[in-house]
Amino acid sequence: MPSESDSRLGLSNWLLIVLLWCLSAQPGFTQSTHDNSNPTQEPMRVLLIERCNPAPQADTTLQKNCLEVPAQLGKGQLVLAYGQIERDSADVFAQAVSTLSPDAIVILQSFGGDLVGGLRLGQVIRAKGMNTYLSTVSLPMVPERIQGKCFSACAYAFLGGVIRQIDTSGQYGVHQFRGTHQPVDPIQTQKLAAILGRYMDSMGVNRQLLDRALLTEPGKVILISKAQRDAWRVENGEAQPAITKNKWRMEVVPGGKRLAYATQTLGQGNLTLALDKRGVDTRLLVILRPKTTNPNNARWEELFITQKPVSAVLQLKLSEGLGSHSYTLSPLSSWLNPNPQSLGIRQIWYPISNEIFVHLQKAQQISIQLQWNQDVLREFNEPVTFGTAGLADTLLAL
Repeated sequence: MPSESDSRLGLSNWLLIVLLWCLSAQPGFTQSTHDNSNPTQEPMRVLLIERCNPAPQADTTLQKNCLEVPAQLGKGQLVLAYGQIERDSADVFAQAVSTLSPDAIVILQSFGGDLVGGLRLGQVIRAKGMNTYLSTVSLPMVPERIQGKCFSACAYAFLGGVIRQIDTSGQYGVHQFRGTHQPVDPIQTQKLAAILGRYMDSMGVNRQLLDRALLTEPGKVILISKAQRDAWRVENGEAQPAITKNKWRMEVVPGGKRLAYATQTLGQGNLTLALDKRGVDTRLLVILRPKTTNPNNARWEELFITQKPVSAVLQLKLSEGLGSHSYTLSPLSSWLNPNPQSLGIRQIWYPISNEIFVHLQKAQQISIQLQWNQDVLREFNEPVTFGTAGLADTLLAL
């Protein structure tokens, strides 16, 4: 049976959160993408704005503090975020939008700022299920020099939107990341490139955007064309396709362990499955991160943290003609917190027999259903379905 210390692994979005926290603690990464060629910006401000009156007789030129947005972005409230992105901008933003519904639309206007701050802001936007929009409409509260622009750290924060759209004349630009007070050394560059790549994967954006940024000459900002934004899914015009269609990926974690993993987004949180093979033994790691607590039960958060699933039902739909198989798995470990800085995340290990492993290699669809011993946690008791694209290859590489 694996020890609990062996179980404390982070990956996918959870690994990204941990790495971002580590970077935040290192002075060398404090302000890694400030563009010193741009005029000084005020720290990012966040405020609500109104939609312009759509009535034909309305004179929108007189509606100075309103905005029209494309219909594809929905009918949610409008949130304007403009100015320089700082390390704590995500916290400022989260507090400002804490009472808004998930369908809110975030209008970003910024030359950029702190890289880690931009990634954290993007994660908050995605976690809240909001959309992002780069508008070129003149708003009196936004400095003219940044209107219609989203560069550097802002460009990465923009990717957090579930649906993302940019006005035809909007300027969306990226550049090489660099230090404010000292150069970024090669080791830091590798770490940042890996984190940015993982971030783009989690947002459903093609890594060619990162390649374009890294190939940009130092001191310059490259504007990404409309054709490139569409091809790389910087703009998508619609919600991301279900994560069940995403490929299974390989993750190498500290100690050289290799994990085959995939993540599914649920209405109430995110669920990651990861497979780890040691010799002839294979284990399944289940990681669950809830988005919110249950407002109807004050003990919900306490129960989620303290009560582990009593079992898991794994169902495998095999290739045509081979039928389906169902297995009930008993936990190998307790309900663990992989990172003290991420209190909402919990993970647990289950054993995978040789029979299950063989069937996984032939599976067309995987479904897992966690069984809880508390009624209040039954909202996580529905089956969660994963596709198997890339699974066979990653299993061979374990």
